[in-house]
Amino acid sequence: MKVTIVRHGETEWNKIGRIQGQTDVPLNDYGRQIAKQTRQAYEKENIHYDVIYSSPLIRAYETARILADPGQEIRIDSRLKELSYGKYEGSDYHKLMAGEPELAQISNCFLAPQNYVPDPTGESFSQLFQRTRSFLEDLRKQFHNNESILVVCHGGTTRALLWAVQERELSDFWKTRHKNLCHSILTCEGAEPFTIAEQAKYYYQMEEAKACQPGTPGVSEAPL
Repeated sequence: MKVTIVRHGETEWNKIGRIQGQTDVPLNDYGRQIAKQTRQAYEKENIHYDVIYSSPLIRAYETARILADPGQEIRIDSRLKELSYGKYEGSDYHKLMAGEPELAQISNCFLAPQNYVPDPTGESFSQLFQRTRSFLEDLRKQFHNNESILVVCHGGTTRALLWAVQERELSDFWKTRHKNLCHSILTCEGAEPFTIAEQAKYYYQMEEAKACQPGTPGVSEAPL
Protein backbone atom coordinates (compact mmCIF):
# COMPACT_ATOMS: atom_id res chain seq x y z
CA MET A 1 0.00 0.00 0.00
CA LYS A 2 1.17 3.51 -0.82
CA VAL A 3 -0.41 6.41 1.07
CA THR A 4 0.30 9.92 -0.21
CA ILE A 5 -0.53 12.63 2.32
CA VAL A 6 -1.11 16.13 0.92
CA ARG A 7 -1.67 19.40 2.75
CA HIS A 8 -4.45 21.55 1.29
CA GLY A 9 -3.86 24.61 -0.89
CA GLU A 10 -3.51 28.12 0.48
CA THR A 11 -6.42 29.99 2.06
CA GLU A 12 -6.77 33.68 2.78
CA TRP A 13 -6.23 32.95 6.47
CA ASN A 14 -2.97 31.16 5.60
CA LYS A 15 -1.92 34.24 3.65
CA ILE A 16 -2.64 36.81 6.37
CA GLY A 17 -1.59 34.59 9.28
CA ARG A 18 -4.78 33.66 11.12
CA ILE A 19 -5.05 30.40 13.03
CA GLN A 20 -7.61 28.20 11.24
CA GLY A 21 -7.85 24.88 13.04
CA GLN A 22 -11.29 23.48 12.30
CA THR A 23 -12.76 26.79 11.12
CA ASP A 24 -14.03 26.14 7.59
CA VAL A 25 -12.10 28.54 5.37
CA PRO A 26 -12.08 27.99 1.56
CA LEU A 27 -9.07 28.10 -0.74
CA ASN A 28 -8.06 31.43 -2.19
CA ASP A 29 -7.19 31.89 -5.87
CA TYR A 30 -3.53 31.11 -5.27
CA GLY A 31 -4.48 27.94 -3.42
CA ARG A 32 -6.56 26.80 -6.37
CA GLN A 33 -3.75 27.74 -8.77
CA ILE A 34 -1.11 25.58 -7.07
CA ALA A 35 -3.59 22.72 -6.74
CA LYS A 36 -4.26 22.92 -10.48
CA GLN A 37 -0.52 23.02 -11.22
CA THR A 38 -0.09 19.94 -9.06
CA ARG A 39 -2.89 18.21 -10.96
CA GLN A 40 -1.18 19.07 -14.25
CA ALA A 41 2.03 17.52 -12.96
CA TYR A 42 0.07 14.37 -12.02
CA GLU A 43 -1.18 14.15 -15.59
CA LYS A 44 2.31 14.66 -17.00
CA GLU A 45 3.75 11.95 -14.75
CA ASN A 46 0.72 9.67 -15.12
CA ILE A 47 -0.04 9.74 -11.39
CA HIS A 48 -3.42 8.32 -10.40
CA TYR A 49 -4.89 7.17 -7.11
CA ASP A 50 -7.13 4.17 -6.53
CA VAL A 51 -8.78 5.78 -3.51
CA ILE A 52 -8.96 9.38 -2.28
CA TYR A 53 -9.73 10.46 1.27
CA SER A 54 -10.26 14.03 2.44
CA SER A 55 -10.88 15.96 5.60
CA PRO A 56 -14.44 17.34 5.55
CA LEU A 57 -13.13 20.92 5.83
CA ILE A 58 -13.70 22.76 2.57
CA ARG A 59 -10.07 23.77 1.99
CA ALA A 60 -9.06 20.11 1.99
CA TYR A 61 -12.08 18.84 0.07
CA GLU A 62 -11.70 21.50 -2.64
CA THR A 63 -8.02 20.57 -3.01
CA ALA A 64 -8.94 16.88 -3.26
CA ARG A 65 -11.56 17.63 -5.90
CA ILE A 66 -8.95 19.41 -8.04
CA LEU A 67 -6.38 16.61 -7.63
CA ALA A 68 -8.83 13.76 -8.32
CA ASP A 69 -9.52 12.23 -11.70
CA PRO A 70 -12.75 13.54 -13.27
CA GLY A 71 -15.74 12.00 -11.51
CA GLN A 72 -13.60 10.13 -8.97
CA GLU A 73 -15.19 9.51 -5.57
CA ILE A 74 -13.73 11.35 -2.59
CA ARG A 75 -14.24 9.66 0.77
CA ILE A 76 -14.75 12.09 3.66
CA ASP A 77 -13.28 11.17 7.05
CA SER A 78 -13.62 13.46 10.07
CA ARG A 79 -10.50 11.98 11.64
CA LEU A 80 -8.51 13.96 9.06
CA LYS A 81 -9.63 17.36 10.37
CA GLU A 82 -7.03 19.82 11.59
CA LEU A 83 -6.23 20.07 15.29
CA SER A 84 -8.96 22.15 16.95
CA TYR A 85 -7.70 25.33 18.60
CA GLY A 86 -11.13 26.13 20.01
CA LYS A 87 -11.71 29.76 20.98
CA TYR A 88 -8.30 30.74 19.61
CA GLU A 89 -9.24 30.05 16.00
CA GLY A 90 -9.14 33.28 14.06
CA SER A 91 -6.33 34.67 16.23
CA ASP A 92 -3.43 36.52 14.63
CA TYR A 93 -0.37 34.25 14.45
CA HIS A 94 1.96 37.25 14.27
CA LYS A 95 0.67 38.47 17.66
CA LEU A 96 1.12 34.96 19.07
CA MET A 97 4.75 34.92 17.93
CA ALA A 98 5.24 38.42 19.39
CA GLY A 99 4.15 37.18 22.82
CA GLU A 100 0.70 38.75 23.11
CA PRO A 101 -0.38 37.90 26.70
CA GLU A 102 -3.94 36.83 25.85
CA LEU A 103 -2.51 34.25 23.42
CA ALA A 104 -0.07 32.74 25.92
CA GLN A 105 -1.99 29.48 26.28
CA ILE A 106 -2.23 28.75 22.56
CA SER A 107 1.35 29.94 21.95
CA ASN A 108 2.61 26.84 23.79
CA CYS A 109 0.91 24.73 21.12
CA PHE A 110 3.33 26.08 18.52
CA LEU A 111 6.39 27.15 20.53
CA ALA A 112 6.50 24.50 23.28
CA PRO A 113 4.10 21.72 22.27
CA GLN A 114 5.40 19.44 25.03
CA ASN A 115 3.90 21.93 27.52
CA TYR A 116 0.64 22.58 25.71
CA VAL A 117 -2.60 22.10 27.65
CA PRO A 118 -5.62 23.17 25.59
CA ASP A 119 -8.45 25.13 27.13
CA PRO A 120 -11.80 23.26 27.26
CA THR A 121 -12.79 24.47 23.78
CA GLY A 122 -9.68 23.02 22.09
CA GLU A 123 -8.12 19.64 21.38
CA SER A 124 -4.98 18.05 22.82
CA PHE A 125 -2.15 16.48 20.86
CA SER A 126 -3.06 13.11 22.35
CA GLN A 127 -6.57 13.42 20.90
CA LEU A 128 -5.12 14.32 17.50
CA PHE A 129 -2.72 11.36 17.65
CA GLN A 130 -5.51 8.98 18.66
CA ARG A 131 -7.76 9.81 15.71
CA THR A 132 -5.00 9.88 13.09
CA ARG A 133 -3.59 6.53 14.27
CA SER A 134 -7.11 5.12 14.10
CA PHE A 135 -7.38 6.28 10.49
CA LEU A 136 -4.11 4.57 9.50
CA GLU A 137 -5.09 1.38 11.30
CA ASP A 138 -8.33 1.27 9.37
CA LEU A 139 -6.44 1.67 6.07
CA ARG A 140 -4.32 -1.35 6.99
CA LYS A 141 -7.42 -3.41 7.72
CA GLN A 142 -9.25 -2.39 4.55
CA PHE A 143 -6.62 -2.44 1.79
CA HIS A 144 -4.40 -5.39 0.87
CA ASN A 145 -3.74 -5.14 -2.89
CA ASN A 146 -0.97 -2.53 -3.29
CA GLU A 147 -3.47 0.28 -3.60
CA SER A 148 -2.33 3.86 -4.14
CA ILE A 149 -4.22 6.10 -1.73
CA LEU A 150 -4.34 9.90 -1.59
CA VAL A 151 -5.12 11.59 1.74
CA VAL A 152 -5.80 15.34 1.62
CA CYS A 153 -5.70 17.03 4.99
CA HIS A 154 -3.89 19.74 6.98
CA GLY A 155 -0.50 20.72 8.37
CA GLY A 156 -1.08 19.40 11.87
CA THR A 157 -2.84 16.30 10.63
CA THR A 158 -0.01 15.55 8.20
CA ARG A 159 2.51 15.72 11.01
CA ALA A 160 0.34 13.51 13.23
CA LEU A 161 0.03 10.86 10.51
CA LEU A 162 3.80 10.86 10.10
CA TRP A 163 4.16 10.80 13.89
CA ALA A 164 2.11 7.60 14.01
CA VAL A 165 4.79 5.97 11.86
CA GLN A 166 7.94 7.58 13.29
CA GLU A 167 7.35 9.05 16.73
CA ARG A 168 9.78 11.66 18.03
CA GLU A 169 9.89 14.14 20.91
CA LEU A 170 6.74 16.25 21.02
CA SER A 171 8.92 19.35 21.29
CA ASP A 172 9.97 18.66 17.67
CA PHE A 173 6.41 18.37 16.34
CA TRP A 174 6.46 21.53 14.21
CA LYS A 175 10.11 21.44 13.15
CA THR A 176 9.50 19.75 9.80
CA ARG A 177 7.89 22.22 7.43
CA HIS A 178 4.89 21.23 5.37
CA LYS A 179 3.78 24.07 3.13
CA ASN A 180 0.61 24.08 1.05
CA LEU A 181 0.38 21.17 -1.43
CA CYS A 182 3.29 19.40 0.26
CA HIS A 183 3.33 15.62 -0.38
CA SER A 184 4.58 12.95 2.03
CA ILE A 185 4.45 9.23 1.28
CA LEU A 186 3.94 6.23 3.55
CA THR A 187 4.28 2.65 2.37
CA CYS A 188 3.62 -0.76 3.87
CA GLU A 189 3.77 -4.31 2.57
CA GLY A 190 1.58 -7.07 3.96
CA ALA A 191 1.68 -7.20 7.75
CA GLU A 192 4.74 -4.94 7.94
CA PRO A 193 4.37 -1.54 9.65
CA PHE A 194 4.13 1.68 7.69
CA THR A 195 7.38 3.40 6.82
CA ILE A 196 8.01 6.95 5.62
CA ALA A 197 9.19 6.75 2.01
CA GLU A 198 9.33 10.48 1.26
CA GLN A 199 8.59 13.83 2.89
CA ALA A 200 7.94 17.33 1.62
CA LYS A 201 7.73 16.81 -2.13
CA TYR A 202 6.14 19.49 -4.30
CA TYR A 203 4.78 19.33 -7.84
CA TYR A 204 4.66 23.05 -8.53
CA GLN A 205 7.56 25.39 -9.14
CA MET A 206 6.82 28.44 -6.97
CA GLU A 207 9.63 29.88 -4.84
CA GLU A 208 7.79 29.00 -1.63
CA ALA A 209 7.77 25.31 -2.58
CA LYS A 210 11.39 24.71 -1.62
CA ALA A 211 12.06 21.40 0.08
CA CYS A 212 11.48 21.53 3.83
CA GLN A 213 14.32 22.41 6.15
CA PRO A 214 14.40 22.04 9.93
CA GLY A 215 13.57 25.21 11.81
CA THR A 216 10.95 27.18 13.69
CA PRO A 217 7.68 27.27 11.74
CA GLY A 218 6.76 30.51 10.07
CA VAL A 219 3.25 31.50 9.07
CA SER A 220 3.21 29.41 5.89
CA GLU A 221 4.40 26.28 7.71
CA ALA A 222 2.13 26.39 10.76
CA PRO A 223 -1.32 24.75 10.46
CA LEU A 224 -3.21 28.01 10.48
